[in-house]
Amino acid sequence: MTSSTHPAPPAPDGWRTFVWLWSSQALSVLGSAVAGFAFNIYLTVTRFPLAEQKPQLALALSATALAWGLAATLSAPLAGTWTDRHDRRRIMLGADLLGAALTFSVLGLLLLPAAPLWALVLTAGLMGLVSTFHGSAFDASYTTLVPRERLPRANGMMQTIWSLAGLVGPALAALLIGVPALLRKSDALPVWLSGLQNGVPFAYAVDGLSFVLAAAVLSRLSVPSPQEVTDRSQPRSFREDMAFGWKFIGSRRPCWRCC
Repeated sequence: MTSSTHPAPPAPDGWRTFVWLWSSQALSVLGSAVAGFAFNIYLTVTRFPLAEQKPQLALALSATALAWGLAATLSAPLAGTWTDRHDRRRIMLGADLLGAALTFSVLGLLLLPAAPLWALVLTAGLMGLVSTFHGSAFDASYTTLVPRERLPRANGMMQTIWSLAGLVGPALAALLIGVPALLRKSDALPVWLSGLQNGVPFAYAVDGLSFVLAAAVLSRLSVPSPQEVTDRSQPRSFREDMAFGWKFIGSRRPCWRCC
């Protein structure tokens, strides 16, 4: 006999809560898009700028992308099973705070003369793990926040976030990256910024602050979790649910192409 969950009816003020949550999530997604574009610029222009360093650049780009993708994909069954059994608001809040800590850690690495590649790969993998847990908890909150008739609208709003982030993120990142050069040309660059080659750290600062803002908004919201019930007909343990997720992913090759 194990405990499982069933969806609770949407909260009376669920749509307003969702809009607040969606707004903070939109800023976080935009911040991550800015940081992701800036990271590639850092590797290309700052970390491996020479022609003879192209093999190292290719390794760095592929290793960090693979670390994020594999961590996100392989942790999906664990994240989904964990989300079904624990407070979704706490999961999202913890993921936002961990995302902020990891982002500011990468910011510190980028300020070093030569950031270790292993550290960049490690933080990329951890960010993929955190992103999966946050996404799992956020997506699973739809039915407890949004009335059924508004679910298509909510899904459309979420798709809009990713589309706009893909368009606006690189443009905003390019603007932030060029800030030191613009200030240097106008002789307005502060002394404490004189050591910066470009504004990549600014992009990561924006991303970190977006995580903090998302966590601050979430801390003021009430996100219901599904009620626990006893299912005697089909007992499923945590391990069994996670194993089912692994089998589901392993039997569907398109899931692997996503990473």
